[in-house]
Amino acid sequence: MHAPRAISTTAQPLIEADDRDFASLSGVEGHCTDLPTIEGVDFCAFTSFEYVRAVWLKLHKASACTVYQSYEWQKAWFDTVGIVNNMSPLFVIGKRQEKAILLLPFVIERRSGLTKATFAGGSHANYQMGLYDQTSLPMVESILQPLMNNIAKQLSIDCFELKKQPFYWDQQKNPMQVLGVNPSVNSGASANLQEGFQALMKRGNAKRKRKILSRQERQLAEFGGYKFKKAETLDEAKRVFQEFINHKTPWFDDRGIKNPFEDDATQKFFHLLLTSTALENSNPLLQMHFVESDGEFLAISGSGEHDGQRFGYFTSINPNPIYAPVSPGALNFYKLIEDACKNDLRRFDFGVGEERYKSSWCDEDNQLFDIQLAVSLRGRLYIWQSRVIADLKRFLRQNKTLWTIAKFFRKMLGR
Repeated sequence: MHAPRAISTTAQPLIEADDRDFASLSGVEGHCTDLPTIEGVDFCAFTSFEYVRAVWLKLHKASACTVYQSYEWQKAWFDTVGIVNNMSPLFVIGKRQEKAILLLPFVIERRSGLTKATFAGGSHANYQMGLYDQTSLPMVESILQPLMNNIAKQLSIDCFELKKQPFYWDQQKNPMQVLGVNPSVNSGASANLQEGFQALMKRGNAKRKRKILSRQERQLAEFGGYKFKKAETLDEAKRVFQEFINHKTPWFDDRGIKNPFEDDATQKFFHLLLTSTALENSNPLLQMHFVESDGEFLAISGSGEHDGQRFGYFTSINPNPIYAPVSPGALNFYKLIEDACKNDLRRFDFGVGEERYKSSWCDEDNQLFDIQLAVSLRGRLYIWQSRVIADLKRFLRQNKTLWTIAKFFRKMLGR
């Protein structure tokens, strides 16, 4: 196994002319590695968040992307989950005529002799992609293949595994498609809010939704009524998040699924998001909404915002069976989407995965693809194994009978 080759930090950073904050950074820890120039585009690979911050913020504003690609979101993830899992950051920036045209936010994983590059964010990022200057997409497409080859060669990478990438976002093509794609196991789902809440309701059986809401409110009147609100203080947000953990623990246990929220690193990651806002537009990286009745949290959701879009991270319902007839999760989503429309947001994203409640609201199907590029023999063996597992998962999910059986055995094995 070969470690990535590091070159002195005396290399010049790739910046735009007005990136004074970036140019004035001093004492930055980390290294950058020069990569070969391709078609007039210069490349350098960095191993420090701080060193690429200014370019990252600019490209995130200029790119068609999501909250998961924001600098603060990914740094919070790496400083908690990434470090605990012994990952190393690797940020590839390309510039042409002093203008940054792409940033690929990778992390390097080394396990069992394999060196693998993935997008930062891991399973917590519903959508994964690079940052691209939209006016330079044809140029980016033409250089991606040789760029990936150069990255692998210069940094001794066995394979790239770049999952859950949208084919398009905001009608902009993801240039990574040119590398060859495999359909992801799941797709994403969003609701277009640009015509307002009433128009969205009409597209999704408004009469039935209002009837259900009326029934829910009558039922909750027996518990003393309810309120839907957003946590307004940090202490309140942390208390709501802890209640979310309390909700999800028995949910995962009952299904025999490993609880992704149980480890300390993941909880610290979300606590960091609660204390941060996206610097480029002051949008919240994590806000907690909930339905409460008589002092009990009936349903909880966590979401972040970017560029007029609200991205759902997670949701939970109170495990007490007394609340099941109310369907508090459905009520929470009704109010959450209504609130997004009141705040003039243009999209509500439900994230990745097929759930029945999504179909009643969503009118955008975000098809996703995976890229698996093997460079070495070790990488080819890993990619072959990974594809076999992904194809099996996809086959099971597409057959309702087999998927029901698989979930039953998963539940039994988990117990």
